Amino acid sequence: MTPLRSLWLWSGLFAALVSDSGSTSSTQGARVALAFGSAALAEHYPAPVRGSKQVEAVKVGLLIAGEDEGLAAKQGAEMAVAEANKGGGFGGRPFELIVRRVEGPWGSGSKAIVNLVFEEGVWAILGSLDGRGAHLAEQVVTKGRVVLVSAWATDPSLTQINIPWFFRPVPDDRQQARALVSEIFQARRLRRVATVAADGYDARVAATTFAQVARVAGYPLSVQLSYGDARRDFEVVLGRIEDHGVEGVVLFGPPSPAAELIRRMRARGMRQALFGPLTIADYDFLGLVGPDLEGAVLVAPGHWRARGKTFRQEFQDTYGYLPNAVAAYAYDGTRVIVQAIEQAGLDRERIRDAV
Repeated sequence: MTPLRSLWLWSGLFAALVSDSGSTSSTQGARVALAFGSAALAEHYPAPVRGSKQVEAVKVGLLIAGEDEGLAAKQGAEMAVAEANKGGGFGGRPFELIVRRVEGPWGSGSKAIVNLVFEEGVWAILGSLDGRGAHLAEQVVTKGRVVLVSAWATDPSLTQINIPWFFRPVPDDRQQARALVSEIFQARRLRRVATVAADGYDARVAATTFAQVARVAGYPLSVQLSYGDARRDFEVVLGRIEDHGVEGVVLFGPPSPAAELIRRMRARGMRQALFGPLTIADYDFLGLVGPDLEGAVLVAPGHWRARGKTFRQEFQDTYGYLPNAVAAYAYDGTRVIVQAIEQAGLDRERIRDAV
Protein backbone atom coordinates (compact mmCIF):
# COMPACT_ATOMS: atom_id res chain seq x y z
CA MET A 1 0.00 0.00 0.00
CA THR A 2 1.29 3.44 -0.92
CA PRO A 3 2.07 5.53 2.20
CA LEU A 4 -0.31 8.34 3.03
CA ARG A 5 0.99 11.61 1.63
CA SER A 6 1.23 14.71 3.79
CA LEU A 7 1.39 18.41 3.01
CA TRP A 8 4.06 20.27 4.97
CA LEU A 9 3.20 23.80 6.04
CA TRP A 10 5.88 24.23 8.68
CA SER A 11 9.13 22.91 10.07
CA GLY A 12 10.59 22.26 13.52
CA LEU A 13 9.60 19.93 16.31
CA PHE A 14 6.00 19.39 15.24
CA ALA A 15 4.56 22.74 14.37
CA ALA A 16 6.93 25.58 13.78
CA LEU A 17 5.22 28.83 14.59
CA VAL A 18 3.95 30.19 11.30
CA SER A 19 3.41 33.90 10.81
CA ASP A 20 1.06 35.41 8.24
CA SER A 21 4.10 36.38 6.20
CA GLY A 22 4.97 32.71 5.81
CA SER A 23 8.15 32.72 7.89
CA THR A 24 8.70 30.05 10.54
CA SER A 25 10.47 29.75 13.87
CA SER A 26 11.23 26.37 15.42
CA THR A 27 10.02 25.59 18.91
CA GLN A 28 13.40 23.99 19.53
CA GLY A 29 15.07 27.37 19.93
CA ALA A 30 15.52 29.27 23.17
CA ARG A 31 13.23 32.02 21.88
CA VAL A 32 10.15 31.59 19.74
CA ALA A 33 8.45 34.54 18.09
CA LEU A 34 5.13 34.96 16.32
CA ALA A 35 4.53 37.85 13.93
CA PHE A 36 0.96 38.56 14.94
CA GLY A 37 1.77 42.10 16.06
CA SER A 38 0.09 43.93 18.93
CA ALA A 39 -2.77 46.32 19.53
CA ALA A 40 -3.57 48.86 22.21
CA LEU A 41 -6.17 47.64 24.66
CA ALA A 42 -9.23 49.77 25.17
CA GLU A 43 -9.35 49.20 28.91
CA HIS A 44 -6.79 49.20 31.69
CA TYR A 45 -6.34 46.19 33.93
CA PRO A 46 -4.21 45.51 36.98
CA ALA A 47 -0.46 45.30 36.46
CA PRO A 48 0.88 41.80 35.73
CA VAL A 49 1.71 39.64 38.71
CA ARG A 50 5.41 39.16 39.42
CA GLY A 51 7.08 36.26 41.10
CA SER A 52 8.73 35.99 44.46
CA LYS A 53 10.91 33.54 46.33
CA GLN A 54 7.81 32.28 48.13
CA VAL A 55 6.37 30.69 44.99
CA GLU A 56 6.38 26.92 45.55
CA ALA A 57 5.27 25.86 42.06
CA VAL A 58 5.11 27.64 38.73
CA LYS A 59 1.53 27.24 37.54
CA VAL A 60 0.68 26.79 33.87
CA GLY A 61 -2.98 26.59 32.89
CA LEU A 62 -4.48 24.10 30.45
CA LEU A 63 -7.92 24.56 28.87
CA ILE A 64 -9.45 21.47 27.27
CA ALA A 65 -12.78 20.36 25.81
CA GLY A 66 -14.20 17.03 24.72
CA GLU A 67 -13.37 13.57 26.03
CA ASP A 68 -10.86 12.04 23.63
CA GLU A 69 -9.43 15.36 22.45
CA GLY A 70 -9.22 16.68 26.01
CA LEU A 71 -7.41 13.60 27.25
CA ALA A 72 -4.90 13.70 24.38
CA ALA A 73 -4.17 17.39 25.02
CA LYS A 74 -3.77 16.79 28.76
CA GLN A 75 -1.35 13.94 28.20
CA GLY A 76 0.70 15.89 25.65
CA ALA A 77 0.97 18.86 28.01
CA GLU A 78 1.82 16.59 30.95
CA MET A 79 4.73 15.14 29.00
CA ALA A 80 6.16 18.60 28.37
CA VAL A 81 5.80 19.57 32.04
CA ALA A 82 7.37 16.30 33.19
CA GLU A 83 10.35 16.90 30.91
CA ALA A 84 10.80 20.42 32.27
CA ASN A 85 10.62 19.22 35.88
CA LYS A 86 13.06 16.41 35.18
CA GLY A 87 15.48 19.11 34.07
CA GLY A 88 15.11 21.01 37.35
CA GLY A 89 11.96 23.02 36.72
CA PHE A 90 12.26 26.78 37.07
CA GLY A 91 15.15 27.51 39.41
CA GLY A 92 14.44 24.35 41.36
CA ARG A 93 10.69 24.99 41.56
CA PRO A 94 8.45 22.54 39.69
CA PHE A 95 6.06 23.49 36.93
CA GLU A 96 2.46 22.56 37.81
CA LEU A 97 -0.26 22.00 35.22
CA ILE A 98 -3.68 23.34 36.29
CA VAL A 99 -6.38 21.79 34.08
CA ARG A 100 -9.84 23.24 33.46
CA ARG A 101 -12.58 22.17 31.04
CA VAL A 102 -14.35 24.72 28.85
CA GLU A 103 -17.69 23.23 27.84
CA GLY A 104 -21.37 24.00 27.97
CA PRO A 105 -22.94 27.47 27.93
CA TRP A 106 -20.89 30.62 27.44
CA GLY A 107 -21.10 31.58 31.11
CA SER A 108 -19.89 28.27 32.52
CA GLY A 109 -17.02 28.17 30.04
CA SER A 110 -15.87 31.66 30.92
CA LYS A 111 -15.86 30.80 34.64
CA ALA A 112 -13.26 28.08 34.07
CA ILE A 113 -10.99 30.50 32.26
CA VAL A 114 -11.50 33.26 34.83
CA ASN A 115 -10.59 30.76 37.56
CA LEU A 116 -7.23 30.07 35.95
CA VAL A 117 -6.36 33.72 35.37
CA PHE A 118 -7.63 35.45 38.50
CA GLU A 119 -7.87 32.72 41.17
CA GLU A 120 -5.17 30.18 40.35
CA GLY A 121 -2.82 32.93 39.14
CA VAL A 122 -1.28 30.93 36.33
CA TRP A 123 1.65 32.51 34.47
CA ALA A 124 0.47 31.41 31.02
CA ILE A 125 -2.24 29.21 29.51
CA LEU A 126 -2.19 26.47 26.90
CA GLY A 127 -5.55 26.16 25.16
CA SER A 128 -6.64 23.05 23.27
CA LEU A 129 -10.08 24.30 22.28
CA ASP A 130 -12.27 24.64 19.22
CA GLY A 131 -12.75 28.00 17.53
CA ARG A 132 -15.61 29.20 19.73
CA GLY A 133 -13.82 28.18 22.92
CA ALA A 134 -10.65 29.91 21.77
CA HIS A 135 -12.56 33.14 21.06
CA LEU A 136 -13.95 33.04 24.59
CA ALA A 137 -10.54 32.36 26.13
CA GLU A 138 -9.00 35.14 24.04
CA GLN A 139 -11.36 37.71 25.56
CA VAL A 140 -10.60 36.65 29.13
CA VAL A 141 -6.80 36.53 28.78
CA THR A 142 -6.82 39.96 27.14
CA LYS A 143 -8.48 41.41 30.24
CA GLY A 144 -6.30 39.34 32.56
CA ARG A 145 -3.12 40.17 30.64
CA VAL A 146 -1.84 36.61 30.52
CA VAL A 147 -0.42 34.68 27.55
CA LEU A 148 -2.65 32.17 25.78
CA VAL A 149 -0.96 29.71 23.43
CA SER A 150 -3.83 28.19 21.44
CA ALA A 151 -2.70 24.77 20.27
CA TRP A 152 -5.67 23.56 18.24
CA ALA A 153 -8.15 26.23 17.07
CA THR A 154 -7.56 27.10 13.39
CA ASP A 155 -10.16 29.85 12.86
CA PRO A 156 -8.25 32.65 11.04
CA SER A 157 -10.29 35.40 12.73
CA LEU A 158 -8.60 34.64 16.06
CA THR A 159 -5.47 36.49 14.98
CA GLN A 160 -6.98 39.12 12.70
CA ILE A 161 -7.44 41.67 15.52
CA ASN A 162 -3.82 41.28 16.69
CA ILE A 163 -4.39 40.63 20.40
CA PRO A 164 -0.85 40.78 21.86
CA TRP A 165 -1.54 38.02 24.42
CA PHE A 166 -2.72 35.40 21.92
CA PHE A 167 -0.40 33.01 20.05
CA ARG A 168 -0.77 29.69 18.29
CA PRO A 169 1.62 27.05 16.94
CA VAL A 170 -0.96 25.39 14.69
CA PRO A 171 -1.38 26.66 11.10
CA ASP A 172 -4.75 28.33 10.64
CA ASP A 173 -7.41 27.44 8.07
CA ARG A 174 -6.10 29.98 5.60
CA GLN A 175 -2.56 28.61 5.67
CA GLN A 176 -3.77 25.03 5.35
CA ALA A 177 -6.08 26.04 2.49
CA ARG A 178 -3.22 27.61 0.54
CA ALA A 179 -1.24 24.37 0.70
CA LEU A 180 -4.26 22.28 -0.30
CA VAL A 181 -5.15 24.63 -3.17
CA SER A 182 -1.61 24.42 -4.47
CA GLU A 183 -1.69 20.61 -4.39
CA ILE A 184 -5.20 20.16 -5.78
CA PHE A 185 -5.42 22.78 -8.51
CA GLN A 186 -1.82 23.47 -9.44
CA ALA A 187 0.10 20.24 -8.85
CA ARG A 188 -2.72 17.84 -9.79
CA ARG A 189 -4.58 20.18 -12.14
CA LEU A 190 -8.01 19.12 -10.89
CA ARG A 191 -10.84 21.46 -11.83
CA ARG A 192 -14.09 19.91 -10.61
CA VAL A 193 -13.66 19.96 -6.84
CA ALA A 194 -16.19 19.72 -4.02
CA THR A 195 -16.00 20.42 -0.29
CA VAL A 196 -17.96 18.33 2.21
CA ALA A 197 -18.22 19.83 5.69
CA ALA A 198 -19.79 18.66 8.93
CA ASP A 199 -22.44 20.93 10.41
CA GLY A 200 -20.24 22.48 13.10
CA TYR A 201 -18.56 25.83 13.67
CA ASP A 202 -14.96 24.78 12.97
CA ALA A 203 -15.80 22.69 9.91
CA ARG A 204 -17.93 25.46 8.40
CA VAL A 205 -15.22 28.07 8.94
CA ALA A 206 -12.52 25.80 7.46
CA ALA A 207 -14.62 24.90 4.40
CA THR A 208 -15.61 28.51 3.78
CA THR A 209 -11.99 29.64 4.11
CA PHE A 210 -10.85 26.97 1.64
CA ALA A 211 -13.51 28.08 -0.87
CA GLN A 212 -12.41 31.71 -0.52
CA VAL A 213 -8.73 30.91 -0.97
CA ALA A 214 -9.50 28.74 -4.02
CA ARG A 215 -11.70 31.44 -5.57
CA VAL A 216 -9.09 34.17 -5.08
CA ALA A 217 -6.51 31.88 -6.71
CA GLY A 218 -8.82 31.53 -9.73
CA TYR A 219 -10.27 28.11 -8.94
CA PRO A 220 -13.97 28.29 -8.02
CA LEU A 221 -15.43 25.11 -6.54
CA SER A 222 -17.94 22.95 -8.39
CA VAL A 223 -20.12 22.45 -5.32
CA GLN A 224 -20.01 23.05 -1.55
CA LEU A 225 -21.83 20.41 0.48
CA SER A 226 -22.56 19.89 4.17
CA TYR A 227 -24.11 17.26 6.38
CA GLY A 228 -25.72 17.09 9.79
CA ASP A 229 -26.93 13.56 10.45
CA ALA A 230 -24.63 11.13 8.62
CA ARG A 231 -27.25 8.41 8.11
CA ARG A 232 -29.74 10.86 6.66
CA ASP A 233 -27.47 13.11 4.63
CA PHE A 234 -24.58 11.03 3.27
CA GLU A 235 -26.51 9.47 0.38
CA VAL A 236 -27.67 12.91 -0.72
CA VAL A 237 -24.09 14.23 -0.52
CA LEU A 238 -22.71 11.31 -2.53
CA GLY A 239 -25.41 11.72 -5.15
CA ARG A 240 -24.58 15.38 -5.64
CA ILE A 241 -20.86 14.60 -5.95
CA GLU A 242 -21.70 12.17 -8.77
CA ASP A 243 -24.12 14.60 -10.41
CA HIS A 244 -21.46 17.31 -10.63
CA GLY A 245 -18.80 15.01 -12.06
CA VAL A 246 -16.45 15.88 -9.21
CA GLU A 247 -12.79 14.86 -9.55
CA GLY A 248 -11.62 15.68 -6.02
CA VAL A 249 -13.31 15.94 -2.59
CA VAL A 250 -12.01 17.97 0.35
CA LEU A 251 -13.39 16.82 3.71
CA PHE A 252 -13.87 19.06 6.76
CA GLY A 253 -15.04 17.82 10.14
CA PRO A 254 -14.41 15.17 12.80
CA PRO A 255 -12.46 12.05 11.79
CA SER A 256 -15.23 9.51 12.44
CA PRO A 257 -17.93 10.81 10.05
CA ALA A 258 -15.26 11.67 7.47
CA ALA A 259 -14.08 8.05 7.60
CA GLU A 260 -17.66 6.80 7.20
CA LEU A 261 -18.20 9.03 4.17
CA ILE A 262 -15.03 7.72 2.53
CA ARG A 263 -16.03 4.10 3.14
CA ARG A 264 -19.41 4.77 1.53
CA MET A 265 -17.79 6.48 -1.43
CA ARG A 266 -15.49 3.54 -2.10
CA ALA A 267 -18.26 0.98 -1.58
CA ARG A 268 -20.27 2.87 -4.20
CA GLY A 269 -17.38 2.67 -6.65
CA MET A 270 -16.53 6.38 -6.39
CA ARG A 271 -12.80 6.94 -6.96
CA GLN A 272 -12.47 10.70 -6.53
CA ALA A 273 -9.18 12.01 -5.11
CA LEU A 274 -9.46 12.77 -1.40
CA PHE A 275 -8.03 15.68 0.58
CA GLY A 276 -8.35 16.92 4.14
CA PRO A 277 -7.03 19.36 6.78
CA LEU A 278 -5.08 18.72 9.93
CA THR A 279 -8.18 17.99 12.01
CA ILE A 280 -8.74 14.56 10.45
CA ALA A 281 -5.08 13.50 10.16
CA ASP A 282 -4.66 11.11 13.08
CA TYR A 283 -4.06 7.42 13.63
CA ASP A 284 -7.67 6.71 14.59
CA PHE A 285 -8.79 8.09 11.25
CA LEU A 286 -6.27 5.95 9.37
CA GLY A 287 -7.47 2.89 11.25
CA LEU A 288 -11.12 3.63 10.53
CA VAL A 289 -10.60 4.08 6.80
CA GLY A 290 -7.83 1.57 6.11
CA PRO A 291 -7.10 0.77 2.44
CA ASP A 292 -9.89 3.09 1.29
CA LEU A 293 -7.60 6.02 2.06
CA GLU A 294 -5.17 4.97 -0.66
CA GLY A 295 -3.64 8.04 -2.34
CA ALA A 296 -5.31 10.62 -0.07
CA VAL A 297 -3.50 13.86 0.77
CA LEU A 298 -3.87 15.29 4.27
CA VAL A 299 -2.27 18.18 6.09
CA ALA A 300 -0.35 16.48 8.90
CA PRO A 301 2.01 17.26 11.79
CA GLY A 302 5.68 16.32 11.52
CA HIS A 303 5.79 13.02 13.37
CA TRP A 304 8.56 11.92 11.02
CA ARG A 305 11.22 14.43 12.01
CA ALA A 306 13.92 13.34 14.46
CA ARG A 307 12.47 15.01 17.58
CA GLY A 308 8.98 14.07 16.50
CA LYS A 309 9.89 10.41 16.32
CA THR A 310 11.33 10.59 19.84
CA PHE A 311 8.16 12.25 21.14
CA ARG A 312 5.97 9.69 19.39
CA GLN A 313 7.87 6.78 20.95
CA GLU A 314 7.97 8.33 24.43
CA PHE A 315 4.26 9.13 24.30
CA GLN A 316 3.41 5.59 23.27
CA ASP A 317 5.64 4.14 26.00
CA THR A 318 3.93 6.36 28.59
CA TYR A 319 0.28 6.16 27.57
CA GLY A 320 0.06 3.00 25.46
CA TYR A 321 -1.05 4.53 22.17
CA LEU A 322 0.40 6.67 19.41
CA PRO A 323 -0.15 10.43 19.84
CA ASN A 324 -2.49 12.29 17.54
CA ALA A 325 -2.10 15.87 16.35
CA VAL A 326 -3.99 17.23 19.39
CA ALA A 327 -1.45 15.65 21.74
CA ALA A 328 1.50 16.76 19.60
CA TYR A 329 0.46 20.41 19.48
CA ALA A 330 -0.37 20.44 23.20
CA TYR A 331 3.12 19.12 23.91
CA ASP A 332 4.68 21.62 21.54
CA GLY A 333 2.70 24.59 22.90
CA THR A 334 3.50 23.71 26.50
CA ARG A 335 7.20 23.56 25.66
CA VAL A 336 6.92 27.05 24.16
CA ILE A 337 5.40 28.31 27.42
CA VAL A 338 8.01 26.59 29.59
CA GLN A 339 10.88 27.97 27.51
CA ALA A 340 9.39 31.47 27.64
CA ILE A 341 9.10 31.33 31.45
CA GLU A 342 12.65 30.04 31.76
CA GLN A 343 13.86 32.94 29.63
CA ALA A 344 11.65 35.74 31.01
CA GLY A 345 11.13 34.77 34.64
CA LEU A 346 7.84 35.15 36.51
CA ASP A 347 6.58 38.29 34.81
CA ARG A 348 3.56 38.01 32.54
CA GLU A 349 4.55 40.82 30.18
CA ARG A 350 8.08 39.48 29.78
CA ILE A 351 6.68 35.98 29.21
CA ARG A 352 4.53 37.43 26.44
CA ASP A 353 7.56 39.09 24.86
CA ALA A 354 9.57 35.86 25.09
CA VAL A 355 6.82 33.90 23.32
